[in-house]
Amino acid sequence: AVDDVIVTVYSVSGSSVVSRPTSGPYHMFNNQTSVFTPAKLQSQLVSGAPCAGILLVEVDYNYHQVLALPWLAPFVPDPVLLRAYTIMPLSAAEPVCS
Repeated sequence: AVDDVIVTVYSVSGSSVVSRPTSGPYHMFNNQTSVFTPAKLQSQLVSGAPCAGILLVEVDYNYHQVLALPWLAPFVPDPVLLRAYTIMPLSAAEPVCS
């Protein structure tokens, strides 16, 4: 199986995004890589955003088709990789801002 759950914590201080801990994200099975980087998150921040902690959870799931219809095989792989993510605040990761 190539399913995975990736949990990453980030600290946002001014215009910089830092991964916490610096060792990187937690992978449940270490089968996938995160689609988010500190640079990608930083590019999505609003100018003047307050200091914050961010928790990012990504879930990768391979869905094995039940019918596996042969005429869909050239267009839809089996299994189909489904990816979902959520981003939420995490007060424990907030940096001290002045």
